[in-house]
Amino acid sequence: MKGIVFVPGISGSEIIFRNEAPPIWPPKWNDFPTYQEMDELCDPTEDTVGNVIDTVAGLYPVYQTTENDLQNISATINGVANGPYLPAPYDWRIDLLTVVDDVANKIEAFANSSGMTDITIVSHSMGDSLRGFYLNGNTRITRLHGWRKSDGRYLSARLISARRPLWREYWVSNGQRRSLRRQT
Repeated sequence: MKGIVFVPGISGSEIIFRNEAPPIWPPKWNDFPTYQEMDELCDPTEDTVGNVIDTVAGLYPVYQTTENDLQNISATINGVANGPYLPAPYDWRIDLLTVVDDVANKIEAFANSSGMTDITIVSHSMGDSLRGFYLNGNTRITRLHGWRKSDGRYLSARLISARRPLWREYWVSNGQRRSLRRQT
């Protein structure tokens, strides 16, 4: 099986105060024009990480299209209805090295539980920084196939094969991306 891991950008993960719904991040409609939960948001000791943010207030799309596309791609390349896919939300307010350890543990548990032969990491914005820390400082990587950095909500940008010692960089055009989306 070939798995896909998605690491969102900064502010792309829900933050939940004292494990109580609803999340304090992202803002809700009643938080405009003044955000109501700033004190809670500034104290990560009381907060936990929720899901990757697909939409804000159910209307403004954030990562919904990206996650749907990645799940469809995983299903297609594995020939199953629900291919192995791991969203990797994180607390974007704390030290990056702590976050990298958390993300690395999620990826390793995902890889070990599913018996995967390859893993592709798709990252956006600060998620790409985490991906870099993970790849450069992790000697345990044996099954990582590559990574994709997405621009905005799209899966364009570049694909780098992480099969060592050879690193190859591929640029994916908008036309190629559209073609891939039509095929899946």
